[in-house]
Amino acid sequence: MIRSMKEHEIYMEEIMNDSKGMDLNELRDYHWVQIGFLQQERLAHLFVTLAFTFLMIIAFAVTYFLPVILMFLLDLLLAVLEVSYIIHYYRLENMVQKWYLIYSKICEMIREEE
Repeated sequence: MIRSMKEHEIYMEEIMNDSKGMDLNELRDYHWVQIGFLQQERLAHLFVTLAFTFLMIIAFAVTYFLPVILMFLLDLLLAVLEVSYIIHYYRLENMVQKWYLIYSKICEMIREEE
């Protein structure tokens, strides 16, 4: 997922640098649709991250009252998954912010053309 988003970002930068004869309005609309897809992906990962956070809190509470080795392993597994989901969500958030900047650049290029 991250690789395809980076490829799209590189593609957009290349087109913007060589935009002669390019319909910038179409490019802006295409990129806006891609931002929408990225926002949906980000929202889905937010829900998954929150779900794992609640599961982790519940597992920690159960471990506190029932300190069994399997519960400690479950806590460790959930903590590792939570960290990986947070890292992925962080990368998605940064990517959408970069894409907003690309969108703003395209809008600025359109204004300069007019």
